[in-house]
Amino acid sequence: MSFVIITAQPGLMTKEIILNILKDYPQAITVKELSKKLNQPIFMGQTCLKLLVSCKKVTTKNIEMINY
Repeated sequence: MSFVIITAQPGLMTKEIILNILKDYPQAITVKELSKKLNQPIFMGQTCLKLLVSCKKVTTKNIEMINY
């Protein structure tokens, strides 16, 4: 059995990409919309957002969903 070691690729980290996306949405963006823009699963965006919130780089707010 052989193993392949994967090395990191140069470029922006996910949290940096999120910060760049958020600059285009000063009012708000949902986690679902953010995950679509990242082309990553929702949990990945949530994990990075929790880190950014704990570092006080972003803030969150809860919104009520209106069903028609």
